[in-house]
Amino acid sequence: IHGNPFLALTTLPRYYWAKDEARAVDMTARLGQSQSHLTVEELLDALVDPRFNVRFEAIIAIARMRPDPRLITALRKIMEGTELSLSVVAAWALGRIGDEHALKTLRGGLDSDYKSIRAHAARALGALGDKQVGPLLLARLGEEEDKGLQMAYASALGNLQMHEATSQLLNMLQTTANPGARLELALSLARIIGD
Repeated sequence: IHGNPFLALTTLPRYYWAKDEARAVDMTARLGQSQSHLTVEELLDALVDPRFNVRFEAIIAIARMRPDPRLITALRKIMEGTELSLSVVAAWALGRIGDEHALKTLRGGLDSDYKSIRAHAARALGALGDKQVGPLLLARLGEEEDKGLQMAYASALGNLQMHEATSQLLNMLQTTANPGARLELALSLARIIGD
């Protein structure tokens, strides 16, 4: 038995009894904290709840779970959907869960009309170690003017240990003033260079 079945079993009735939105959000979070497959149906229900905050919390809760085909499929549909705020979080969650069944959807996210989805898809693919997208991310890094996307591509390339990105990342490090971004670039370079 994976996760905490006791937490799952004590949370399930509370999830169904939750009347107000704040309580429903809290119970949805607890479903994910249980990391138990006993809560999969309830998490799927929460993804279609009419309350935005419950759906949002369900995605975060699912990101805490072990990979489950039904949850991965549901997140993929959300990422490909029209609710941008949830699509972005779904891309992040797919990367955090780390299941290779998300690769196709995340690769498609690289061509989204929305920069935030492209950025999270790139970061997720880097976290998943998808070497196939390395050359594409490297090419896009050289062409991209948006700082947020540049950082996402740089981070992904670092996770993919793409040695070909070293000079571009060094150039970015020299011209970047933001301390957090500089640390992220340094980490990406360290991942490429290795021990």
